[in-house]
Amino acid sequence: MENSIALLIPTYNCEKTIEELVKESKKYISNILVVSDGSKDETVEKALRAGAEVLVLKKNNGKGYAIKEGLKVLLPQPIDGVLFMDGDGQHNPKEIPKFLNAFKNYDFVIGERNLKKGNSPSLRRIANYLGGFFLEKMTGYKLKDWQCGFRLLSTKFLKKMKVSFERYEFESQMLIFASKNKIKLGFVDIDIIYKGDKSYYKKFKDTFLICLKSLEFFYER
Repeated sequence: MENSIALLIPTYNCEKTIEELVKESKKYISNILVVSDGSKDETVEKALRAGAEVLVLKKNNGKGYAIKEGLKVLLPQPIDGVLFMDGDGQHNPKEIPKFLNAFKNYDFVIGERNLKKGNSPSLRRIANYLGGFFLEKMTGYKLKDWQCGFRLLSTKFLKKMKVSFERYEFESQMLIFASKNKIKLGFVDIDIIYKGDKSYYKKFKDTFLICLKSLEFFYER
């Protein structure tokens, strides 16, 4: 029996990419929820036109908050897992089958980009390495690409996890929670797609804040 998977896409001003992303993703997943985190462009209109359900947040609160609100909509549904993708076109929908296949054996599947090749910015690689080294020590996982937002988690895992953070710390919280609950991770290789558009992730500042927040969550009882 095939698993029922929903796709959750948090967005902020992604009018250039969201329509094509939704259309291509629908070839593999029919249940798609786009969360517009205070977008001021045509993200909402283009997501709807492509056939996605859309949750509109009037104020920009951060990626973690958008995901948290999206999960409130999806988790009550009769689904087995939630696939997360970024809305800025960095993730290739053609790689969705890799996650669906790996999900047969794991409750948590993460995409891994080869950051040593392609056009990944050098500062991003350095920040990824520093944060990854820190999280490896905390979780015991071998992490090549802890920041990647292309990931698939089971609903039973997500229902147990309380979302504590509202910005980019959410990805690290997932890993720490999985480690605490002795969840075995699955990994799939994915391509790097950087289009040169503005990133709202401040590499060293946000990585430093993620490390601090991760420590807070790690020692939380």
